[in-house]
Amino acid sequence: MARDFTDNCMPSGRAYLPVSGRIPLIVQPGNNRTNILNMLQSIEIVEGIVYTHSLIKYSTAHSPYRNKNMAEARMMVMYVCIKKKICTNKELAEYFSKHHSTISHAVRVIGNLIEYDKKLSDKVDHCLNETATLIEIIRNPFANFSL
Repeated sequence: MARDFTDNCMPSGRAYLPVSGRIPLIVQPGNNRTNILNMLQSIEIVEGIVYTHSLIKYSTAHSPYRNKNMAEARMMVMYVCIKKKICTNKELAEYFSKHHSTISHAVRVIGNLIEYDKKLSDKVDHCLNETATLIEIIRNPFANFSL
């Protein structure tokens, strides 16, 4: 039997939805379970696309390591999620266990780097284009798409 996320309601009206071993994602009242699960699926798809293009393993991407490739890949995921309006800064911050200002900073840094780094710009554009189709399939599963 599937467990409904409203079973974990707090007095404030917020509920917690467990996300694969990470801190629980705070769910605002008015959001339904389908929207939340679609958002989580979308973030994971973006992660898969970006980490594949960056040649980073998913298991090490959420580690605390701060080398340039991992940090850049995490910031690219944040950038793509915000640009594609998959979720808000706060939701993405909770997903990554970061402060919401970290998300804003990452988006700003990648935006500035895109102007000067052609290789990064191409990589981000490719990830944005590849993500667009997959996210649209999640949002409208019964629409006719030609991949």
